[in-house]
Amino acid sequence: MLPESALAEMYPVIMTPSHDGKYFHNYTLSLLNIVHTNAAYGLPLQVMMQRGESLITRAQQLRDHILRKQRMDAFIPD
Repeated sequence: MLPESALAEMYPVIMTPSHDGKYFHNYTLSLLNIVHTNAAYGLPLQVMMQRGESLITRAQQLRDHILRKQRMDAFIPD
């Protein structure tokens, strides 16, 4: 485990996808609070709010890609 001093050298990112670009008020306030609190402790934090993204769609695409690859691998002899 890294020592706590190593945290000061990190710059983590909170990424929030949104299909339609809308975010709930409480969630947005929580993001602002965590950024403010981290800054008070000298721990910078990035927030990216990506419009036009959907975790469900992305997961379905990944699932389909894996299933296609598995089907293709079944036809390739070792």
